Amino acid sequence: MNIQHFHNFYEIFIPLETSTGHLIDGEYNQLNSYDMVLLKPGLLHKSVYPKVNMPQKRIIINFNLGEGIPGLEYELKKLLDIFSLELPIIRFPANIMTEIVQKINDIFQIGKQKHDRWQIAYYAEFIELLWLINKNINLNCYNQDRAIDSNAQKIYYVMDYINHHYSENVSLESVADQHAISPFYLSHIFKDITGINFVSYVQTVRIRNALQMLAYSNNTVSEIIEKCGFTSTSQFNRVFHKFCGISPSDYRKSHTVKKNVLIGVMDPEKEEIAPAAFPPRLSIKGIKKIHQGGNMKVGVRAHDFGPTIPMNLKAKLKEYNAETIQLALHKSFPYMRSYLEVTYEDIEDIKNQNFDISVLGCYIDIAAQNDSKWNNQLTQFEAALRIAKELGAKCVATETSDCTDEDREVQFERVVAALEHLLPIAKKYDIPIAIEPVIRHTINTPDMVSRLLERLNNDEYLKLLFDPVNLLRDDLANNTFSFFEEYISKYEKKFVAMHVKDIIEGERVPLGTGVMAKIYPHIARVLTVDIPLIREELPVDSLKEDLAFIRKTFCGQQVEETT
Repeated sequence: MNIQHFHNFYEIFIPLETSTGHLIDGEYNQLNSYDMVLLKPGLLHKSVYPKVNMPQKRIIINFNLGEGIPGLEYELKKLLDIFSLELPIIRFPANIMTEIVQKINDIFQIGKQKHDRWQIAYYAEFIELLWLINKNINLNCYNQDRAIDSNAQKIYYVMDYINHHYSENVSLESVADQHAISPFYLSHIFKDITGINFVSYVQTVRIRNALQMLAYSNNTVSEIIEKCGFTSTSQFNRVFHKFCGISPSDYRKSHTVKKNVLIGVMDPEKEEIAPAAFPPRLSIKGIKKIHQGGNMKVGVRAHDFGPTIPMNLKAKLKEYNAETIQLALHKSFPYMRSYLEVTYEDIEDIKNQNFDISVLGCYIDIAAQNDSKWNNQLTQFEAALRIAKELGAKCVATETSDCTDEDREVQFERVVAALEHLLPIAKKYDIPIAIEPVIRHTINTPDMVSRLLERLNNDEYLKLLFDPVNLLRDDLANNTFSFFEEYISKYEKKFVAMHVKDIIEGERVPLGTGVMAKIYPHIARVLTVDIPLIREELPVDSLKEDLAFIRKTFCGQQVEETT
């Protein structure tokens, strides 16, 4: 991550290359390979690499220890004392570090092989890892080295000042005067060196401390506002929601209850969210260059504008600068009642508008058990494939029918049979079929996606429509970086488009305000294919803001922010 940040879980950071640095609460510390940085929740930090665009190998482990094992709660808590060192950096002798790295490798292998009761072994090995570090802590031989160029050192002094005076008036002018720097020069080099502007950094420090007070103190919200340097309740609520996506009172409710034991592993060099669900994934990887998505088209689901005619739809797309659409003919143009009833004149009318159609929607009951209905549905889809060819659409998409666990196997076979019939027709028209997995449908999980692809021999005309929200479980337990990173790594070469939407408690909300607010930036970083991005399922009230969110998050188009 290119800015100082914090999170509400513990982190162990181990660089595997030399010339790495780490900022901790505004102080720069030089690291050697295999030094260990131990970061507790709420600690502001950032990795510093000599060349940002060069790959840097490192081990990152994120975790939370919750209630623990009855009778051992106190002892388990003591294992975390190492995260409260005055300078939480450890440099062990080579023989000790070799033992620790071997333990990390053992953990990795357990998670990779998944033998019987592997989660218990995983947890036990991880506790032993923490115990090893504690047992040898007296052998820590790290010597603080803050060698850094003079301009950067000035900014780190400024950051350290902000960390200790955030409750006061720390305006750009007052801090510049305090450090004998011109406000213009301070503003310029502050962002160059930290990757974040001065005002945003002050807000980050204040919110970081507010989060700690909300979770671990009995201070009222009014007291916290004063202690953290905010000038009013409205300012505090606005900044808090910007950072956290929820209200301070909701945050306090969700973070003062006891949580289950979790060990999670993600990549905070990208961005943070709650720890990944148990069991964790341990990764050793180089930093991936952020994918800018320069060729991604941003569009809408056409019938979110309501019933219309082709000419008026074209005007709407121009008004909102939407580059592409997902089009379901009978929903946008109700007089075209089904794909079987579309006329030559209808097709010409649509073609005259020169729509860029990324997805032609023909959402049929592809797993219908009634033979008559099933055959009718397949006939509809055949017609949609032909019309897609006429209109220049990139694919025809469908979901795979509502499904219970009891009926899944029967319906799965029906889906396979339908696609075995339709894929030769797709090949004839050179139009791929895109299946959209949905958590309550027949094809609902990564495992079911894999089964479907394997049964159909990974047919080149069988593709996937990626809708992250539709993959979420009701309890949101899989709303984690690791889940989506694994899903994308397995299937992104099959993606033909992506739906972009957001929810809170099952209700659709504007982008950036729901449970996907922190997930989408991470998806944007790990996604390496250029695919159309389709905003869906909301009326036009928030459409301009939603499209701006998509462009900023996925396409590298930055929107000027005011503070």
